Amino acid sequence: MTYGYAPFWSKVGLDLAMRPSSKLGQKVAFWVAHAQDTLLDVTILDSAGSRSRGKVPIDDTDLASLADALCETMSRWRSLKIAVLHEHVNFLLQRFIGLVPSLSTFDLHVLYDGFRTGNFDCPSFSVHFTPHPDIEARAPLAVSAINSIVTFPLFGAAITKVSASMPSAVTHVDDILRMLESCPNLEDFYLDINVARLTGEPSLGHSVVLPHLTSLRLPGLQYISGLLNFLEPPSLQTFEISRIMWGIESVWGSHIVDALRRIFRLCTSLSTVRMTSYRIDEAVDDPYTPFGGRQLILPCVTHFEVIGSPIAYPLLQQLSLPQVDTLNIRAVPYDILYRLASSSTQLRTLTTRDITEAPQNTPLLLLPVLTTLDAVDCPTLLRNLHTPQLMSLDAGLRLLKSPNILEESSFFLRLIERSVPPLVDLILIGLDIPDTDLISCLRALPTLKNLQLSMCKTSDAVLRALARPSSSDNGSSWILPQLTTFTFSFNFGTTPSGIIELIASRNAVSDEANASGLAVAGVRPPRINGEVDFDFGISEGEYSKLTSLIGIGNFTYGWVTSDKSA
Repeated sequence: MTYGYAPFWSKVGLDLAMRPSSKLGQKVAFWVAHAQDTLLDVTILDSAGSRSRGKVPIDDTDLASLADALCETMSRWRSLKIAVLHEHVNFLLQRFIGLVPSLSTFDLHVLYDGFRTGNFDCPSFSVHFTPHPDIEARAPLAVSAINSIVTFPLFGAAITKVSASMPSAVTHVDDILRMLESCPNLEDFYLDINVARLTGEPSLGHSVVLPHLTSLRLPGLQYISGLLNFLEPPSLQTFEISRIMWGIESVWGSHIVDALRRIFRLCTSLSTVRMTSYRIDEAVDDPYTPFGGRQLILPCVTHFEVIGSPIAYPLLQQLSLPQVDTLNIRAVPYDILYRLASSSTQLRTLTTRDITEAPQNTPLLLLPVLTTLDAVDCPTLLRNLHTPQLMSLDAGLRLLKSPNILEESSFFLRLIERSVPPLVDLILIGLDIPDTDLISCLRALPTLKNLQLSMCKTSDAVLRALARPSSSDNGSSWILPQLTTFTFSFNFGTTPSGIIELIASRNAVSDEANASGLAVAGVRPPRINGEVDFDFGISEGEYSKLTSLIGIGNFTYGWVTSDKSA
């Protein structure tokens, strides 16, 4: 069956470590013949790589024979992957000259050999493929280069995507710019370089214009500002710069900030911006001098993410994001968060970490369409928010240890009282909310379906209030009538018996309502299920009951004691 199946033979795998190497050219001829007219996926690798130095390297004659055999098939290449030593890459690419009308993927991985040769510079190669003569018939080409810089004198116009990674070799900024310049129709560029592997100020003498580039992802290293300053991508929509070294040396950081400001001014079509730092400065509340220039509006940005640093504060303070709907911001003063969030009436998702406390008498921040808020370790933030459409809230203290936990827990209560949001999902972690206050708060959340309480000072009184309808002036009613899932983890006052009572009571009432048809009419709450974590021992009876109610994989405990010893 396989012998006559052409697509199987179209995947031509060649290993330069194969012996005798004289058989490689014959293998190409055999596989290509059986592939018939199918397009070819060619892979050339060296499974021994630099470890082959103890062995006899492939003979140049055999390598030339292999290259000649492959050259005859270039018109049928659909993909080409080369992962061999530097000298073998050079040998092959000097011979691969010709038309490749169907090539859509080209991967080049130079096996790093710098420790043996003493040369740590990233090697450069010129690829002399010729694209399809009919521009409309050309297949877009994606290029991946590892430990190598590749330029395309003839073929560059067909390339729409380049991914370049230099985990080992040292690369100069000019080399990156020349590679980009050879790809005038590039749409997506991703660069990944380890720290201290990018060197040199640009000396190209002119900007590299990439009119079709829509996605640019870079590492935030020392000389990356030089790269940004020589790029002109007017159609850029997605801009990501990671591991920014804001504050290793102030001069580096200021250059990056200036380069970012230039990109923001030039690229008016930006829709997604992500800037994350290599390390987070602890002094988030350091004083800073606001930038004296005019406001910098990013009119099309809908997703904005940043991990800040004092050196970046003036730039962030200058920005306005009128269309942003997703804001993920960390390590900035409150006034910057306020400016960015309040500049948009479209903000629907807000994630914050390490935000300084808002000054006293700060006006409320109205977020009229916000539906999702993740404000862990920013408890005082809740004091200043008004979120009438909030549906999902994650709040509390995961890492932050606060001496004012009781006061800060009250900010959550005030938010609920002030905004009365239609919450569906609620996560509270590490808060100290009195049971009576929490019960009163949950009573105001009739739309809540998913509840998580973790490491809170919550007792069984809250669970009992959820387990049965409560009486009021309007008769009896259920707290959280739409609750379906829960997570109770390591709460200081919660016991297995309280959990068992809650689940058994709710589910018994729900089953009875289903049998009588009341559940359809909304008179009774639905069944509930979830996860429970205890850091203390439970009895055999409690273990058996919990297993029957929520399943053995949905709760953890310290140990099981016999009912007699309990």
